[in-house]
Amino acid sequence: VTITSAANDTAATGKVSYVGNLLGEQTRAAKARVVIANPNMAWRPGLFVNAAMKRGEKNVPVAVAADAVQTIDGKSVVFVKVEKGFKVQPVKIGSSDGRLVEIVEGLPAGSQYAASNSFVVKAEQGKGSAGHED
Repeated sequence: VTITSAANDTAATGKVSYVGNLLGEQTRAAKARVVIANPNMAWRPGLFVNAAMKRGEKNVPVAVAADAVQTIDGKSVVFVKVEKGFKVQPVKIGSSDGRLVEIVEGLPAGSQYAASNSFVVKAEQGKGSAGHED
């Protein structure tokens, strides 16, 4: 967890040592305890902070922007750049963090693809004008 003080942009990293089992009905918030180093006693109880948590990291050979993955006929696809537009490239997806999606098979590393607004390419493809399949 990375803790950042809202008062002075100080940051520290630590590990979660406790998560409360009660959630606020309105806020959906729970109490958590993060153990951090505090050599100058800058971190005090009750200090307002922001916390960013990582569940884990995974290096993958190929990943694309989450917005790039579309579904056609129940299958995941990415629109790959070709000379005259885009072609539909079926892919098998793996893990996702909400921003990036792992591509397990179907797309070589370094391929150019429609990263944002791929839904527009999908709509055009549905009209038969997204480009030519090679």
